[in-house]
Amino acid sequence: MNIVKRINVFSLVNLITFTLVIPFNSIFTEACTSMMIGKNATVDGSVILAANDDWSGTPSHLVRVPRKKHNPDETFTLIRGEKIPQVDVTYAYTFASCVYDTGTRKDESWLFGMNENQVAVSMDGVYNFKELSLDGHLLEADDLSLLVLERAKSAREAVRMLGALITKYGFNTSSIYGAEGTVTMAIADPNEGWWFEPVPGGKWIAKKVPDNMASFRPNSFGIHEVDLDDKDNFMMSEDLVDYAIEKGWFDPKENVPFDFAKVYTQRVERGNETDTYNNLRRWRMASLLSGQEQSEDELIYEVVPTKKITVRDAMAVLRDALEGTKYDLSKVPEAGRYGDPFFKGMGDSISRSGTVVSQVVHLRSWMPNEIGGVMWVAFDTPATSVYVPWYAGITETPKGYTIGYAQQYDPASAWWRFQEVGNLSRRQFNKAAEKDVKPVWKKFEDEEFALAGAIEKTALDLYEKSSKEESIQFLNNYSNAQGMKASEMALDLANKLRGKYLDNSVIDW
Repeated sequence: MNIVKRINVFSLVNLITFTLVIPFNSIFTEACTSMMIGKNATVDGSVILAANDDWSGTPSHLVRVPRKKHNPDETFTLIRGEKIPQVDVTYAYTFASCVYDTGTRKDESWLFGMNENQVAVSMDGVYNFKELSLDGHLLEADDLSLLVLERAKSAREAVRMLGALITKYGFNTSSIYGAEGTVTMAIADPNEGWWFEPVPGGKWIAKKVPDNMASFRPNSFGIHEVDLDDKDNFMMSEDLVDYAIEKGWFDPKENVPFDFAKVYTQRVERGNETDTYNNLRRWRMASLLSGQEQSEDELIYEVVPTKKITVRDAMAVLRDALEGTKYDLSKVPEAGRYGDPFFKGMGDSISRSGTVVSQVVHLRSWMPNEIGGVMWVAFDTPATSVYVPWYAGITETPKGYTIGYAQQYDPASAWWRFQEVGNLSRRQFNKAAEKDVKPVWKKFEDEEFALAGAIEKTALDLYEKSSKEESIQFLNNYSNAQGMKASEMALDLANKLRGKYLDNSVIDW
């Protein structure tokens, strides 16, 4: 399959710029990591969705979109320009994005986020699939996550909605030059999580994450053995199996379980689930989340943890660069004398220098949605950044979090500030990152988690004894204050690093 096939979305100028900034072979096939933790596998009975959005060269925005009422004649404009009917009401949501223009959409691209109903979503690019006929297929990856955030009341409803839309309008590869793939989507709410895996050409399947397990994806489909009779834990397009039989990809007479990932993928040059950069991340997530080292030779996509998982455990996984393993990137010769684990850029580890934004979404059923949902967000690679809590009930994000564009360093942009800290940390990683950056952010996060109980108790008291509006305003003020404080600290920290680490010299009086 020729992954790079068309360039009809970009103007020539944008295409040239985009290609120079983001070479396909080095970036997109190795981008993004997601995981979900079932409610019986977490310390507090919550569901956790955690993900790194990896795509070097694209800044991120963090934006709050309000709930909106729509007229009967309004439409939703797809990436490709076609229009489909709009729903009566679209929900409020907070999203973090890769900032690039694609088709008809600007900035709202490759969305990670959470809506007012505590429905959260993330996406990983997938490039190993059997491409079916694409004629007349309208939806693509960048449409799907936005539709979930705008329309879903629950994860299960989101899966059904996406399946119905794909059945009606079809599903195509991405229009982004150099990234004409599909996705595996993580969709979660306070009760359950689902993986949604669509095949360009209009086929799709979804699998529920077992409540007692941690489940994860690198850049590959991960739904293998399918119980076709289990309607509670699997959903799929009606003709998914019949089509595979018709094409000769699956023979039910062999009396083996239907294996979606095996049946609907084919070997490509880059992007197979057994390629090093996919296999190492999957193995490492399986080992960290289970609490014991797993086999590198097995296609493990979910594990039962030996201990209950916390939000901070999920953050630690997203920050991992294979430390302490035989693949420790800081110990190889290429890491240099300062032990830079990010020398490969988009390397084989979960944490990478090309991470645009990282999120850990905490979804809790026993609180009002406005308080129960918390989207912890770190701009740039989380290894040298800090997570800030944004509650589901916020009404806005600071301006600095909504600006910043590729190739345009902007000191007013929160993303560029955190990115500068990450970049400058790499001048002498084992000193700058380990001694000057990580301790600062750990202290900041320690304080956030120490305060969380009191913050949420105050918000609940306001919600129950005063008004919902006062509770929302309180949380909005808190999240925005933390965001602005972290951004100012990043600006100050970058200036200190810039002055202290001068090439191979250290100015430390």
